[in-house]
Amino acid sequence: IHFRVDDMDAAKAHVAATGLRVVADLMAGTVREVIFDPRDGGGVRFCLVQYEGRSFAEALLASPRP
Repeated sequence: IHFRVDDMDAAKAHVAATGLRVVADLMAGTVREVIFDPRDGGGVRFCLVQYEGRSFAEALLASPRP
């Protein structure tokens, strides 16, 4: 399950305070994704994403290329 957030650091801290552990904090261009351990959430892969624009795909397309 992915949730879009406006303030990743605040959202990450809020979710981590519930006991879910972060397994990855990734950047792909201007898109940031934080993934929590599914073992802490009953097997559900819980993720937060932060990006500018109307859609995740649009944000990736607008990101600088390596």
